[in-house]
Amino acid sequence: MPLPPVVIELGPADSASPHAAALVRACTEAVADGECRAGVTTEAGARAVVIVSWDPERRQARVEIGTTRAGRDRWVSRRLEFKASDPEPERWRAVGLVVGALVGEAEREAEQEKPSTPPPAKPAPNPTPAPAPSPPTRPPAPEPTRDATRLWLGVDAIAGPALDDGIWRLGAGALAIYDVPDFPVLGSIAARYVARAADDRDVEARWLGVSLGLGLHYRPIPWLRLEGRGEAVLERIEASVGGARRDDAGRWYPGMRLVLGAGPTLGDWGVLVAAAEISAISQGTLITLENQAVGRAPPLTWALSLGARLRLF
Repeated sequence: MPLPPVVIELGPADSASPHAAALVRACTEAVADGECRAGVTTEAGARAVVIVSWDPERRQARVEIGTTRAGRDRWVSRRLEFKASDPEPERWRAVGLVVGALVGEAEREAEQEKPSTPPPAKPAPNPTPAPAPSPPTRPPAPEPTRDATRLWLGVDAIAGPALDDGIWRLGAGALAIYDVPDFPVLGSIAARYVARAADDRDVEARWLGVSLGLGLHYRPIPWLRLEGRGEAVLERIEASVGGARRDDAGRWYPGMRLVLGAGPTLGDWGVLVAAAEISAISQGTLITLENQAVGRAPPLTWALSLGARLRLF
């Protein structure tokens, strides 16, 4: 007759994973004379209860196994770590195999601890029926794993409208982003240079800017990063005229910028980010040539960017 089932409890986010069933199947393959199934640790009549918890990136799994023998609860725990290159389905299956093996190991150790010759039983004048076995008491929840500090360095390619004549500006930027440990908060510092090519009147325009930002980041699934940040901007707008009427001028302006980005992570060491932004400076800039307006930089502009970041630590 098969033994009672091994009950595996997963958190709400882990239970929704399409790989949770593979963990249960692998446990059933590894456990001796019985089966594993998903459930809760308070389920009565369980042969053993198992609590499996993953870190947000599914790189580490904590396994806690509880059994009851002779009225005593016995708990063992293991922490499994995986490489970024390990396929996620294989991580779940490996955890299931470890669960099945640990259940068998705990049961064998409990059998070895039994005395070889039990002491004589005392007569019981009024025997009472034995109560139904209860599942082992759940251990205190482990302290949450502290999020790793992350410092990212990155570069962006930037494109967007420039003056009011519709010609786009192109350029590049460099930035550093710091993820605050234990909170979805980030800080940023960035610099960029973008330029609009000369038009038919030989008028060129350039933008040089630096910024400090504060924002939030979020990973709804292990391989996707979302982020948004607001930046305080100091930007210099320059214009020049080529040819026989060569001239140039520039001015600094304060402003603000809102950036929203998303992109796939590259394991634990990198991320690609596509972003959209809206920038506002204190006032528009009118560009004139011989007292004739030849262009205007509006106070509100937008741009798109595509970049890559590398994690330093």
